[in-house]
Amino acid sequence: MEYDREPEEQQRAGMSVARIHDKHKLKSFWEQRIQQHIQLEGAEHSRERDSALLRLREDWLRRLTQRNQNQQSFFEEQIRRASKTQCRPSHLPLLSPS
Repeated sequence: MEYDREPEEQQRAGMSVARIHDKHKLKSFWEQRIQQHIQLEGAEHSRERDSALLRLREDWLRRLTQRNQNQQSFFEEQIRRASKTQCRPSHLPLLSPS
């Protein structure tokens, strides 16, 4: 009976070593994946930071804001001129000096 138990214990010990090896391999695999993800994330952040798209958006926003301000002041000036001409009594005859 003792002879039969020895291979079982060796097998258990071998399985334990295999489990430790598998755990180490699995841990190593995921650590590599996490490291790759961190590197890719950093590269993407750097690419976005250096991208001209943000600067283009800011430039277009500035241009549109300026355009809207110019249009607004133009329309306000038109309204001011129109109200000035309406306030002047044009239906009254001009008095000539006699």
